[in-house]
Amino acid sequence: MKWTQRFPFKRRERCPFCLGQDFRPLLAYDDLKLWRCRCGYVFMNPFLSEEGSRLIFSSDPAQYFPWLEDFERNLGAADSGTRGIKTFNRSLAFLEAARGAKPGRILDVGCGSGHFLEIAKKRGWRAEGLDLSPECVSRTHARTGLLVHLGRLEELHAAPYDALTLWDYFEHVEDPVQILRTARALLNSGGMLVIACPHHGGLVFVAARILHALSFGKIGKPVRLVYPPTHLSYFTPGFIKRAAAREGFKCERILFDETDLSRLHLPEVFKRLARIIFTLARMAAMSNRFILFLRKGES
Repeated sequence: MKWTQRFPFKRRERCPFCLGQDFRPLLAYDDLKLWRCRCGYVFMNPFLSEEGSRLIFSSDPAQYFPWLEDFERNLGAADSGTRGIKTFNRSLAFLEAARGAKPGRILDVGCGSGHFLEIAKKRGWRAEGLDLSPECVSRTHARTGLLVHLGRLEELHAAPYDALTLWDYFEHVEDPVQILRTARALLNSGGMLVIACPHHGGLVFVAARILHALSFGKIGKPVRLVYPPTHLSYFTPGFIKRAAAREGFKCERILFDETDLSRLHLPEVFKRLARIIFTLARMAAMSNRFILFLRKGES
């Protein structure tokens, strides 16, 4: 597919982290190119604009809600059985312990269908959501009754919060540094920022690039799956930890995680293969996702 011809793209002239221009090519497929800055930042260039992202999501709602039906059914399970729900509960438990107080005010950025908000509410948090999609905002508010803001994080004037969560959000934004700065401004002193995103050092990413290179681009499906055009950046936990420290955050904990396969409508044979790869990744300490818990320092 010729993505840059079908959707609006923009070009990045400088790295948002080091402001440098020393970029080296890392990967190319279709008409997309992945680059690595000398500081370690990995990014698409040109990259999909915010307008382009909205067009993709609005033209194909199934891409935005691919797991909605299954996940909603599992949400009410007595044993909280899906991996995603267990991850939400485990993360909230850590936030509660880190606060040393009862649950406070929490904002889920890019809240989507609002499942995290529902779990946070059940645990006693004063939960709010934020999303760019009017459909997400209306559906989530109608189902949960919670306050859900429409717009971008940088436009929000509703501080202060005790915690902000960015589930699968950080890799979609044009300026990750500005997101860190805005999050810091919206948090109480000692507030927590949670960033969960794909682990670019994970086995699935390494394997996809090796297959693509050894086949001279003929085996391209794995690369297309792990490097979608809607992901503008790719990170390791160490890179975000260092970048966040420069913006006044201290890393409290790093958790490694795996994609919740119950969210994805894939043939069972692919899910079995994915489970094998995930097992190997755990053994090699190369899981495909990570969660960072960052505490805002004193102003």
